Amino acid sequence: MMNPCVIFTVAFLAKIAVFQNLVFGEVDVKILFLRELPFVLLVHFLIELIAGKRRLPLYFLMSAIFSTAFLSIALYHDFYGTLLTYQALGQAGQVGEITESIVEIFNMWYLLFFADLAFLFLYKKFQPKNRKIRRLNYAAVSLLSLVAVVASIWQVEQKEIVNEMKKAEQMGVFNYQVALAVGGVVQEEEEIGEVTQERIFELKGIEEVEEPQYFGLAKDKDVIVVQLESYQNFLIGLEIDGKEVTPNLNKLRRESAYFPNFYQQVGKGNTSDAEFMLNTSIYPVGDYAMSQRFGNKEIPSMAKLLKPYNYESATFHTNDLEFWNRDQMYEALGFDKTFDKQFFGEEEKVAFGASDRILYEKTVPELVKIKQSGKHIYANLIAMSSHHPFKLPQELNVFTIPQELEGTALGGYIESAAYVDAQIGHFISLLKANGLYNDTVLMMYGDHFGMGGSALNETEDKFMTDWLKTDYTSLESFNIPLFIKAPGLKAQEVPHTGGQVDMMPTVANLLGVEMEDQIHFGQDLFNYSKNMLPERFYLPSGSFLNNEILFVPGLSYYDGKAVSLATQEEAEKVSEYEEQFTRALELLKLSDGYMRSLPERNE
Repeated sequence: MMNPCVIFTVAFLAKIAVFQNLVFGEVDVKILFLRELPFVLLVHFLIELIAGKRRLPLYFLMSAIFSTAFLSIALYHDFYGTLLTYQALGQAGQVGEITESIVEIFNMWYLLFFADLAFLFLYKKFQPKNRKIRRLNYAAVSLLSLVAVVASIWQVEQKEIVNEMKKAEQMGVFNYQVALAVGGVVQEEEEIGEVTQERIFELKGIEEVEEPQYFGLAKDKDVIVVQLESYQNFLIGLEIDGKEVTPNLNKLRRESAYFPNFYQQVGKGNTSDAEFMLNTSIYPVGDYAMSQRFGNKEIPSMAKLLKPYNYESATFHTNDLEFWNRDQMYEALGFDKTFDKQFFGEEEKVAFGASDRILYEKTVPELVKIKQSGKHIYANLIAMSSHHPFKLPQELNVFTIPQELEGTALGGYIESAAYVDAQIGHFISLLKANGLYNDTVLMMYGDHFGMGGSALNETEDKFMTDWLKTDYTSLESFNIPLFIKAPGLKAQEVPHTGGQVDMMPTVANLLGVEMEDQIHFGQDLFNYSKNMLPERFYLPSGSFLNNEILFVPGLSYYDGKAVSLATQEEAEKVSEYEEQFTRALELLKLSDGYMRSLPERNE
């Protein structure tokens, strides 16, 4: 009869092989035995050493824990396209909010992570061993396994791999978690030196414009910003069976500055990170949502920048403020007023809270109150009705999708997007009726993708290819819309590449508000045609966009890949890209260091 250590080790390795195939795309036998096996043996030898005769229940417990970990990491990868790390435990309280989304993406192959438990539970005949000899042996092999784990981590760390997914694949998924945890405890904060605007511009490869176009064009005007959940740029102008999906945004496009080459830069915080960048022009960190990591800081922000100019700031969100720690973030950003689920209620519920119609109808009277008080308005509205899993109540549906897309994620996404657009039309009507439209800077933008590049089934992919006249890729999914309507601003299409860190300086320029004394990592999109946008989280660190390409590193720059923004095909790497790769990493380090250096708030 076999020792349980052998049986559970074989079962554990089988689960790792399944995990490698689902998450990394292939089973790497070399890594399985050289990197993963030492960790597995360490866990099991410690069980034998510590638990003795009571080891069997502990084996089952540890197997269940690691099976759950495999499932969680695989689900997270399918949902976000990146790897779940131990830092995400701080988000565990939010699982209930996205339960429906998790059910939608659940893959039956995930059940293989638990298949061994059913088999092992039936296996009762484990051979007993001489306990005295076993304890001595297991102490020795536990030490050897620990040395092997440390050696595996050290060897991979020496390669200086910047791509987090590649690093985890090379190191072993649990070794990678150990490395992150140990690094977070013992690693000293890297010295970044003084953070100045000149240094940031130098890394971005731009020079300050002496007389910027449109500076002060909208001086003292109200500013209303609407953030559209999961809204991608391919929706704009899209027609299905001769009917526009977004007729109201199409109309706004004809009256506004429209930025077709605008891209998401969110990190782990997704929607909350988009809000953060809008209000700070600072990159998100890669390991935590900005609201969770830095909600205790005094953060320079748009609300604080505009306050001396007689602006009152307010943010409107139909979900609970505590979700993503927004209650702390809004205080850190200096918002004067916050409105959440307690204010909006759950009437006509879509996704997490009240529908976009309720959002707009209850928000406009509050904007009128600010205006009547003699203050200028700076308002952020977070429209949530197009949130994954795109289950719009049938009575709210305003669009007929092709029969083949009924019941699919893409079909639900189109229906949700059309509803969101219809309510934008309603919102604009409300603004006009209350005298808040013509003399207002109105900005609308998408927060992040809704349909991931690898999330489509065969039918959905066929429709998307037909609509786009090209293959649907991750690059396409990162492309989000940006519209800016302002008094005196001519309708135009601005072709410059831009990202979410660029919104704050662009609006500040229109308002005639100087930012020379406020650190910002973005740039005014009207006055700088050249751009470089570092990306992280959804893409590995070291990824960046410029005016020509998206670059994504492999283990390093040299096995990375450049993709043309124009053709979405692989492009030749030129020497300039290697320099930009280095500068993109430096910008992220500078931004992270700047955030860490900010003082804590006095509660």
